[in-house]
Amino acid sequence: MKIKGLLWTGGVLAGFIALCIPADCRRLPETIIRVSIITDADKINLGCEGDYAVYALNDGEKKQFTGENICLVQPFSGGILFDDMKVLSGGVRIVPGDGAGSIRINGRRYRDSVLIKKNRKGKLNVINELGIESYLAGVLPHEVNPAWDMEALKAQAVVSRTYAMSNLGKHKDDGHDLCNKVHCQVYAGAEGENSRTNRAVELTRGEVVTYKGNLISAVYHASCGGHTENPKYVWSWGGNVPEYLYGVRDRYCVASPHFRWTKDVKEDFIIKKMETADYKDIRGIVSIIPGKKNNSGRNAAFFIKYIKKTGGTATLNVRAARFRLIVDPWLIKSTKLDFIKKIDKNTFRFSGYGWGHGVGMCQWGAKHLSEKGWNYKKIIHFYYHGTKVDTWEE
Repeated sequence: MKIKGLLWTGGVLAGFIALCIPADCRRLPETIIRVSIITDADKINLGCEGDYAVYALNDGEKKQFTGENICLVQPFSGGILFDDMKVLSGGVRIVPGDGAGSIRINGRRYRDSVLIKKNRKGKLNVINELGIESYLAGVLPHEVNPAWDMEALKAQAVVSRTYAMSNLGKHKDDGHDLCNKVHCQVYAGAEGENSRTNRAVELTRGEVVTYKGNLISAVYHASCGGHTENPKYVWSWGGNVPEYLYGVRDRYCVASPHFRWTKDVKEDFIIKKMETADYKDIRGIVSIIPGKKNNSGRNAAFFIKYIKKTGGTATLNVRAARFRLIVDPWLIKSTKLDFIKKIDKNTFRFSGYGWGHGVGMCQWGAKHLSEKGWNYKKIIHFYYHGTKVDTWEE
């Protein structure tokens, strides 16, 4: 099945940019995506591998530069100062001269084109505007280990492509589609690309995961700890949860270094984190008790008995997924816990399984399945029941 899509231009001048990764520039057009790479900068150093052009977005004025030029971009009272070119409003678009080179922003390389705009704070925001396949080349080595089996890398490529396509416009109010952090997908530009993950992107070019003809919500995580999660226990999920995200028993991520974990967290640290989330009346924590487990073995809530600053004690019922994010998801790796106990006057010990929210594809499980001989489509179908891997065409 092939899905017909629309070329999302997001304000790009028609025919302005040739979007491709170096392996093959013949198959165009390609969906364009805008990724925030820098926010609130006081200045930016810009260069390019080869000649490049700078276009003022307000009036189309063009200035040509050679690759040897390193330009300082700064905000000024009337707009943006780009070398000796003043842009009064709208910002600038930087495009490599041959359409296939890379641009350097503060020393880091990015493919295709870059937008620089002055924000409401009077500082600079930088957005990488590029084809989705180029984007994926900068995502995969930071979301999965490039040394893993190729079928696991291909599964990640298809899932990451689907995630990006289904989340175009996620940050539209900020003037871009996706951020470059874990809130969306980690993206580091061309600087961190790897030949093996680039190959996985190319081998699956244009492929996405669909359910009943629509792009799925292609969420994924590091390690499920034995069972993937239903998203209704993690996020405020409007409407019915589709069957492909119900959650599956997964014994394949047992080799993950995060499958079993224990972390000690200071009580003072937890209190400070809770205060930042508007729980202001906590002077001390007596106990943290995991609530009832759901079908995946995760705790839906934590009951926190605390000493009030105003005197006496009280108990908070906090959604487990929220508590994990409030405290630190790098410390409390998941909500699939077997115990929480106070081991001394100022320390709580958390013991659990897996790392991440647990919804969708388990990356460590996918690694193990690929080593058992499963191909990438079979891996995807295991984690997203009832789905298909289809080709997306512009």
